[in-house]
Amino acid sequence: MKFVGYQLLFGLLLLLVACGDTVENVYQGGMGVVASDEDLPECTGENDGDMLFVKGDGVTRICVDGDWAPLLPKDTARIESRCKMEALADSSGLKVVCDGDSVGVVLNGARGAPGTDGADGKDGLNGQNGRNGIDGDNGTNGTDGQNGHDGAPGQNGTGCSITGKTNSTVTVTCGDSVMVIDVADTSSISLEELMGYTQKGPFLKGSTVYLYELNGALYQTNGNFTSIITSDDGRYRFRTRGLKYPYAMVVVDGYYRNEVTGKTSDAPIRLRAITDVSGRVTGSVNVNLLTHLEYERVVKLATGPGKLKLKEAKQKAQKEILAQFHIDTTGMGNVQSEDMDVFGSRKADAALLAISVLLQGNGSASDLSVILTQIVDDMTDDGKWDSPEAAAARARVADVALFVDQRQVRMNVEGWGLNSEPIGDFESILENYIAVELFGGDTCGNGDDGAERVVSNSLSAHNGEVFHCVDGKYGHLSGNKYFNENVEYGHLLDMRDRHAYRTVKIGNQVWMAENLNYEGRAYPNASYGYSYYKDNECGWDSCKVYGSYYVWSEAMDSIGVFSDDAVACGYGTGCAVTSARGICPTGWHLPDTSEWRELVTTVGGESSSLKAVGFGEGATNETGFTALPAGYWSQTTWGTGFYSENEATCFWTVNSEPSSSISRYKAICWTMGVESDTSPFYYGMSYATTIRCIQDKPQE
Repeated sequence: MKFVGYQLLFGLLLLLVACGDTVENVYQGGMGVVASDEDLPECTGENDGDMLFVKGDGVTRICVDGDWAPLLPKDTARIESRCKMEALADSSGLKVVCDGDSVGVVLNGARGAPGTDGADGKDGLNGQNGRNGIDGDNGTNGTDGQNGHDGAPGQNGTGCSITGKTNSTVTVTCGDSVMVIDVADTSSISLEELMGYTQKGPFLKGSTVYLYELNGALYQTNGNFTSIITSDDGRYRFRTRGLKYPYAMVVVDGYYRNEVTGKTSDAPIRLRAITDVSGRVTGSVNVNLLTHLEYERVVKLATGPGKLKLKEAKQKAQKEILAQFHIDTTGMGNVQSEDMDVFGSRKADAALLAISVLLQGNGSASDLSVILTQIVDDMTDDGKWDSPEAAAARARVADVALFVDQRQVRMNVEGWGLNSEPIGDFESILENYIAVELFGGDTCGNGDDGAERVVSNSLSAHNGEVFHCVDGKYGHLSGNKYFNENVEYGHLLDMRDRHAYRTVKIGNQVWMAENLNYEGRAYPNASYGYSYYKDNECGWDSCKVYGSYYVWSEAMDSIGVFSDDAVACGYGTGCAVTSARGICPTGWHLPDTSEWRELVTTVGGESSSLKAVGFGEGATNETGFTALPAGYWSQTTWGTGFYSENEATCFWTVNSEPSSSISRYKAICWTMGVESDTSPFYYGMSYATTIRCIQDKPQE
């Protein structure tokens, strides 16, 4: 196996032997060379098995089944990871050393010997004696021969020479050709350990984490490690002494906490990260959605035409991904993806959490894996999420994000107790993505309250739908006109359906100033399909003044859609709860009997409470509570329909003073002409009435 493994390396060395080089102990197998992938001939049955070296990306390819596949066998990667190149002591060439043994030498071309001086010319011949005559002249001596010219100096050899060397590459120049060879530096990376956090939300105890060493071409070596997460914060740790390369891939596979629902994912997912560990003094690498989305794009940038250094490739890929989600990187700094933390307070951390929320939406773990794959495949070549299918996918993401309960997400993430300070402002990033994708970039500024915004994306399920600006966000305002103009109201934007409610502070309590009108997927219109609107008008932009009517089990959220406070709290079951969020928005709950009593006391006692809250003859509604006479709906043996309209106002209430003699189902009702709440109505399953929520008090 050792000899076979070296053959590929020697094949590469053979390329350096042009133009008169001397090579010792080098395998002489032939291999062609092309400049780039575009120069590869067609792979057919006739050349099946042929190998060509592609100079542009430094990869040997073999013709197999009609395709030029990269030739990187496991044994080759293993042997290359134990090889290095060293300059000879006399600088006459390059020695290749594998496993401590010299396996080949590339010598610089020899210099031509200088030409020798030409020999001196011979003496000229003596002139002949003149004939005797009358005192004839003497003959002249022949002239000296000229010296020969110097021989031309010998030319430098045109063989290979080392023109550059780093820890992982050697640059060899042969005549006009330059080649960079990736080689291993046998000195180990000094990093003692590698650790970090695996996050979607955090991966849970029992998830598996893999560490793969990558060589200079970003292919896996045999330096592989495995670890198990032992706590629910997603933290992993590897002992990494002995890594030969500075590049690594970290992969996590397991279940995670869903930040949108607050619950464990319904299936496991796999995320990965690529990093240069040599520059990480702390040895910390996080794995998250951004590291996963950038992976293939980073490899493309670092190994394809115009190779970038890994750090530069990661910076470019990261900016490209953030741009697809319309995230402004101003003020984000140079935070790398593997340093981002969904529990952090920085803008970069908020960007990570926002992307995580956008892609999770209301989908399953499988849905998440599908869209991640689509985005990765789309962005690998050009860094853009712009395939023919991308526009519809982006619109779907925005449609779902429009109704993500942002407040609940914040409560979920901070409620896990893994942050040291409040998490970053991911909400504004979500709102900006929605604005760009659905509203053509038309945002809601602080001075735009009440202004209309229309969904203009034809691919959106909400195309043409009208929203209003409410405290800087998109919402639906009710048509209720019965408020006290002299009272300063606040706003509650229920992110489950973007319905906006007025709120009012009375004493130490903050109440909704109108009835709940939530028509979510789990509880559409009180399940009986009945909601009553003034003058029988309905629609978000008309006068919905009474809101929806709910039966007891829905009011208490008996199937646990929003909380576990009152699961199974329906008709005929034991329901000894004294407090419950019920179907109220995040941060609000169903009032209990003691809270109603506090309201009555605050506004002046029973004798004046009805008028002060807006109910009864001569009502002043001075508190701004606006208790309207909605009555109730009932299905009984004597008839089905709405009763006591303009005569009674009723609100579902949690019994905070339970006793065996009091029904489990309770509603506070005020009836026209009766100025007392000491004898409340008791309702069973066949009744439906309205809900008025009260804000949770801050925890001390």
